[in-house]
Amino acid sequence: MFRTAYIVLRDTGCRPGEICSLCRNCVKDGTDGPDLIWDNHKSKRHRRRLPIEEQTATAIRAWLPIRARLDVPAQSARYLFPAVTADHAQAHMSTSNLSKTLRQWVDSIPRLTTDGPGPDGSPLSFDRSLIYPYAFRHSYASGTRTPGSPPTCCAI
Repeated sequence: MFRTAYIVLRDTGCRPGEICSLCRNCVKDGTDGPDLIWDNHKSKRHRRRLPIEEQTATAIRAWLPIRARLDVPAQSARYLFPAVTADHAQAHMSTSNLSKTLRQWVDSIPRLTTDGPGPDGSPLSFDRSLIYPYAFRHSYASGTRTPGSPPTCCAI
């Protein structure tokens, strides 16, 4: 679940809350390939269509059969990333849970370096604190990456 959430976060530029609240049927065929159907909560613009790369759609589609086997609370049934228990405030995965899991994953990576060389030519260590869910939105919006690749700020 978190791997798929990471891929969608990385590849779309959507806000973490928009990713966490995606519906199960969020991938639709568009005129030029797959589209992500998402809700822009901040601007109250629902059912937006965002063209996505085929590999992003494939990751979501690969998660769906696994998702279908989960025993989730009834109120979570419509979400791609459901809450794991009925006592959550939201029926979908929380952004704090996404942040916590991303932090654990990033902290578990033995070596994390920048793309640029240090003074001696060896890769510089990357500041792990700069990797958090909303940072992917900034990286996507800055145009410093290509879809399907990690942010250029770090090699994950």
